[in-house]
Formats: sequence, C-alpha cells, structure tokens
Amino acid sequence: MVYSVVVIDNSYNTEEYKITFTTVVYTEQLGPRITDCTTGTFCHVYVEDLDNLRCSVFGARPAVHLEWFQKITENEPFLLASEYIHEPNELSSYLSDSSVILPGDRVPGTIPSVFVCKGTGPAIKSNMTFQQVLLVESKNFYDELENLTISSEKIINVSNKENVSLPCQTVTEESLIIWRRGSSVDKLHTILYSFYGNEVRDVNSETGINKTGHLFLFNVELYLEKVFVCIAMENNGSNVGQIFKISVDGK
Repeated sequence: MVYSVVVIDNSYNTEEYKITFTTVVYTEQLGPRITDCTTGTFCHVYVEDLDNLRCSVFGARPAVHLEWFQKITENEPFLLASEYIHEPNELSSYLSDSSVILPGDRVPGTIPSVFVCKGTGPAIKSNMTFQQVLLVESKNFYDELENLTISSEKIINVSNKENVSLPCQTVTEESLIIWRRGSSVDKLHTILYSFYGNEVRDVNSETGINKTGHLFLFNVELYLEKVFVCIAMENNGSNVGQIFKISVDGK
C-alpha cells in the first residue's frame, strides 16, 4: 500500500513523499529452538552429535534476549556463558539468534554436560510473557539415575484414561525442572523441562508441566506404565530428585 506524506518546514515550504508499507508475515514461534530439532516449543539434543548449536527465536516483537547457561558437572551450578549472550538489535525486531560452538575433539570430560538457552522478552502475542528454555544434554549426564531400584519409587495407581499430576515438591523459584521417563528395561530420557513459573505442554505425548513443576499426564494408558523422575536443578549446584512409578488399573 502506498501513502502520500506531506512535510511542512518552518518556512512553510512543502515536500510530498510517496511511502510504501510492505506487510511481512513471519512464522509464529513462541519458544527458543535449536537447529536439527523438529519443534519450536520443546526439543533437546545430545551434544555428541553436533559441533555448533544455534538457538533462535523467530517472530518475536521485538527480538528477545537470549542467554546460554552451562553446567559442567552434575553437582555444579548453572553458570552464565557470557560470551554467548545475544543482545537484540532494535532494527531487526523479528529475529533473535545465538550460537555456541562445542569442542571439536569430543574428548570425554571436556564437553560441558548441559547447555541451556534461555530467552526473555515479549512474545509474538501481546499479552504473553516470554521465558522459555532449550536443554542440550550429554548422554552420560544422568548415568547415576539409570540404576534406580523399584524400592526407591513411589507407586501411583491410576485408572485407564485418567489424568494424573505428579508433584515436584522440592522446587524453588530458581529451579530448572527436568522430568525424565524410563522403565526397568528402558533407559531414562528427558521428556519435558522448564524454569519455575513457566508452563510447557507437549501435545504429541499428552504431557505437560505447570508453573510449579508438576508433571501432568493426560489420558494415561498402559503404555505409560513407566518410571518418572523429577530433577530440580538449583543455581547453587544442588540437585533434588523424586521418583514415581505409574501403575494403570493397579497392574
């Protein structure tokens, strides 16, 4: 669309300009995403598979502030990787992008175990607050949890197709909450994660986390007879885990 603009200066001289406004449509994306992941609202990758990880947010108005955090070992706090901070450019108000380059030699013990990309700022919808995370973990980061015994689990009996809420009671306002799922034969793997105060929903697996870290399982069926582990990671380096076992119809 073309608009006619008339400018009048102090001398009452007039100049007329023709200004064209172009409408640009951007794909809606409400959370940080990483290259080689299939969804924008939730994904995680293993660091052994990539040399360069890029976290990006498209469609935010204005562009969001992205920060990378890293956790070297299981007992250390998340530290801000300051060299990877992305400061939004006022002129490029629809894109935030930040990269972290991993060591190329992949020598065991030299690659940080967990990277988190956190975006803050307004989302594409005017009434939304924006604070999402993207988790990148190494395959051996939670090895100590693979040896859990049945006696250490809290058994939750549910009916078929019932909705279930599993509390993560040890969280604080500074917690990064990670929920993992496994069984006696399957290794634990991450299914959902979020900072305290944010809600996450994975439509494909019918699971979600509320603002206080509770895991919701919707329409529970036999295939969800699994072990669920909640891990609350704190900035002070402490990690607290809780273990649940789902039993459908008492089986």
